[in-house]
Amino acid sequence: MQQYLIFTFIALFAFGIQTFLYKVSAARKCNTAKTTLSFMMTVSILGLIFWVYTKQPIGNIKFLILFAVINAITFLATTTTRINALKYIPTSISYPIIRVSTIFVVAFSLFYFKDSLSYYQFVGIILAVAVVFILYKNDKQDKIKNFKVGITLALIAMITSALTTTAQKFAALYVNKLSYITLAYFINIFLVLILSKQIAGENNKKKSNVDARIIGLFIGIFNFIGFFFVLQAYAIGPLSIVAPLHDLNFVIAIILATLIYKEKLTTKRILGIVLSVVSVILLSIA
Repeated sequence: MQQYLIFTFIALFAFGIQTFLYKVSAARKCNTAKTTLSFMMTVSILGLIFWVYTKQPIGNIKFLILFAVINAITFLATTTTRINALKYIPTSISYPIIRVSTIFVVAFSLFYFKDSLSYYQFVGIILAVAVVFILYKNDKQDKIKNFKVGITLALIAMITSALTTTAQKFAALYVNKLSYITLAYFINIFLVLILSKQIAGENNKKKSNVDARIIGLFIGIFNFIGFFFVLQAYAIGPLSIVAPLHDLNFVIAIILATLIYKEKLTTKRILGIVLSVVSVILLSIA
């Protein structure tokens, strides 16, 4: 197996656990700002420790700042909208929609990096689009309150996720990875502190705040592992293959949410999940 695929699969499992922990945060009605702040602080501290320990050079400072700022803004938007979407709709609806971001990433890779589009990838794009239409309409038997709000947040997360992935590809090619992780998350901390009231959510109970910090700590640990290895994969592997495979992490989150939180899986949702998995696999075939 090629090295970039090994890195991708390590990132896939780490991000899968992280993605499930978003659901845990939402289920416990945690303060989104405190969860996010704990998460960002954990990653930035780990990044700084490993960066200092390995004594790696900063590299191109201008590129480092540029990509770190872009990543900080888009990733914070993705994280907060994703967590808040899960407060309104199940993971089996939210995550397949968010993962349609793969289409935009593959399209950019084809245009900018001149990757060729195979027949399989073309079919994968069609299936990914179909997922949004399948899951968008609320089933009558579901009766999900604020369904449209959840869908809107998931769609926003889909767009910002694509922007984040693209920025990470460029960062992996042109800047030091550990310094990039450290700076991007320090900027995130600054943004969360400024926007804490806007992204906090409704729950401000003491127990909820403690849960938010603990969950954020574990999200940060798994994010750091996944982020580091996906950057390694982006540095040596094609974006059009690494991104779709990495995006399969949502399947892990859905399986865990179904087992632990007993989320209802209707026929439509199962179809959406299956089509999402098939589309991502097809998109990864060069």
